[in-house]
Amino acid sequence: MRTRLPGLIFCACFLGSCDADDDGAPTVTLNTRWQMYSNKVLVLGGTEACAYKTKPSDMAFKPTNTTCQDDDIYDFSSTTELVIEHGTRSCSANEPASATTTYERQGGKLVIGGREHTIVQLTRDTLILDVCLPLAAGNWPTTSYGKVGMKLARIK
Repeated sequence: MRTRLPGLIFCACFLGSCDADDDGAPTVTLNTRWQMYSNKVLVLGGTEACAYKTKPSDMAFKPTNTTCQDDDIYDFSSTTELVIEHGTRSCSANEPASATTTYERQGGKLVIGGREHTIVQLTRDTLILDVCLPLAAGNWPTTSYGKVGMKLARIK
């Protein structure tokens, strides 16, 4: 048994390194281009809605309704500027083709344009963020807050 151990360790190391090299998979990084996959309001309420802890499973659904943001691209290639390229589905008549804002990563948080987002999940192919927003616009009551989840897919 003693003579097999070095051989087993060598095999394990060799096979493990082949796995990583062969698939050519991208490394896990924020600094790339992401396309909006889905978004939804996870919790409604007063400011207590902001305390909700988003889980990756909250965003594990295939979107059924297309929204104006579904074809938006979030380009985090720069380490300080986020470029949002608005797709062909416009959210308003005066929506620009793209918008640039600052961002800063602070551990498990992203501060985008001054608003704090939590990084719920960051893998090679998926970025899930959440943010708490006042929902005074549209059909929401004026005192409502919503915890909004956003799932983005890495552009290959």
